[in-house]
Amino acid sequence: MDLIDYLKRQIVFSKQAFGPGSSRVDGIIDHIRKELIEIEEAPEDLEEWVDVIILALDGAWRVGYTPEEIGRVLEYKLAKNKSRKWPDWRTAPAGKAIEHVRDEAPLSRAGDTGPAHEAAEFAKVRQSELHTKILVALETPATASELMARTGLHYNTLWRRLSELKQMRVVRNTKGKRMNPRGFNETIVERVQIYAL
Repeated sequence: MDLIDYLKRQIVFSKQAFGPGSSRVDGIIDHIRKELIEIEEAPEDLEEWVDVIILALDGAWRVGYTPEEIGRVLEYKLAKNKSRKWPDWRTAPAGKAIEHVRDEAPLSRAGDTGPAHEAAEFAKVRQSELHTKILVALETPATASELMARTGLHYNTLWRRLSELKQMRVVRNTKGKRMNPRGFNETIVERVQIYAL
């Protein structure tokens, strides 16, 4: 099966059945939670696992990614996970997640080539594009809901990218509010200065 072709067909169906755009993202997240309960009840049922895959792919295109971008980031994440250090799975508790060791080397090095390197480069470019989109929207200070309307980005994506820009000291929040997921809607964000991203 060609993943890109499949995604294009899924997008057509999903738009017809559930409507266009990012307005359904919160509903998709809710649906994934329900599907995870069904997986817990019947972990041997392949169809339940596939339901989560379909919903995750649906959420990815609805927040603005193309089938090609989704495919590239799948390649990137596999390569990134392969490059990480992992604890011995035989010593991990059966019912707990196995997480990578945090002191890891960078995935991409000078001279790297191939799909993983291309995917890593794409991820950097995409992040930069989203940063730029937010900075353009911040010609005037805005609340989170105003920024979502100006950029078309979903709440979670916008919050993550704003957090990155805040760490880079490109944006700041005003009125003494802390920028965190709970208080984010009331936070007013403004651009501090323009950096070439």
